[in-house]
Amino acid sequence: MNDRPMARVTRDERKEEEKGKFVLSRDRLAGFRLMRQSLLERQPKQCLVRVVRDLCGLQAQFSSSPGLSLSARIKGISEDDLDKALYRDRTLVKIWSVRGTLHLITSEDFHIYLGALGPAMTQGVNRWMEREATGLSGEARERVDALILSALSEGPLTRKDLHRKVPQLAGLSSALWGADVRSLASRGLIVHGQPVKGRVTFVRTDQWLPEKFRTPLPEEQARKLMLLRYLGTYGPATVQDMAHWSGLRVGAVRSLLEGLTGAVTSVQVEGEEKEYAARGTDVSCLKTWEQERELPVRYLPCFDALLLAYRNKAGILSEEYRKKVFRPAAWVEPTLLVRGRVAGIWAGERRSGKLRITASPFERLSKKDKEALREEAGNVASYLNSSLEGLKLL
Repeated sequence: MNDRPMARVTRDERKEEEKGKFVLSRDRLAGFRLMRQSLLERQPKQCLVRVVRDLCGLQAQFSSSPGLSLSARIKGISEDDLDKALYRDRTLVKIWSVRGTLHLITSEDFHIYLGALGPAMTQGVNRWMEREATGLSGEARERVDALILSALSEGPLTRKDLHRKVPQLAGLSSALWGADVRSLASRGLIVHGQPVKGRVTFVRTDQWLPEKFRTPLPEEQARKLMLLRYLGTYGPATVQDMAHWSGLRVGAVRSLLEGLTGAVTSVQVEGEEKEYAARGTDVSCLKTWEQERELPVRYLPCFDALLLAYRNKAGILSEEYRKKVFRPAAWVEPTLLVRGRVAGIWAGERRSGKLRITASPFERLSKKDKEALREEAGNVASYLNSSLEGLKLL
């Protein structure tokens, strides 16, 4: 791996500054992004909700992914800490969000993501229902949605129990992908509740979240806020990156950025013609920020935010290894982050309170990096309330 320090002012940066222009070095860009994503230094446990907010949510199709993403960014966090935030304090909530995928977001941001994405998701759900001829489109869908809300008025229900109370849902082949409840979810009327014996539950939003969080913001206002949040953590980024992350069209992102003149500015990255967008308030920090800490090693889970935030992944993943991380059926492998770049993949097996990790680096690692991987494996085990039985480096 490359041992050179990151984010020192480069000769090209100085030349451009002398011309009155500010051009980011690629190292500075990469390091700044990692810093904003809390991947350079873990945050205190009490910052759990803030970190989720900063990350604009965490993809949650795979149940262990959000917690492992947070354990790579927060000191001493446990599975119970995440459960407490989700189900006891309800400061986090699980919904369908960007790219139409399941995410954990902060409850206080529910009205932003609902406003930004809900109308488009509702239209998409309706078109999908009609195209697939599910028998649950139009007025039939409205009647079934009313029955679902009535069934949930008594409290959270598992999918099996919900289908028992609403027989019209029985036999719906795509239910596991949310076809049974997506119409209501896209309108913010139901969210995921606490699992029962490992089974997903659904609950009425008006029984789960305070009223002040439930009213969606107007679509354009919400989308602008969402993009500003994104840039605050993942920026500077290109229009294509923002469209890739959000699921919005490139043209829609451009139009929104044009409406954010003053709040968003353009910056250049050395060796690239494309413009990058950054929050105006971040430019001075970008100019003065220096990477002082050594880049850490992290075990990132499948579908980690770092891998999903950018269309162009050249700064974190070499193209020759892309297919080892991004697999068929839209699967994204758990990855090893070493010196700021994806350096391999890993898998864990947990049995009877013991965890075994198998790590597969893409290239030969230094002795120092191997030792860091062993140490960090202990943090993964600690989050999972397990003892580390072994780390196997292939």
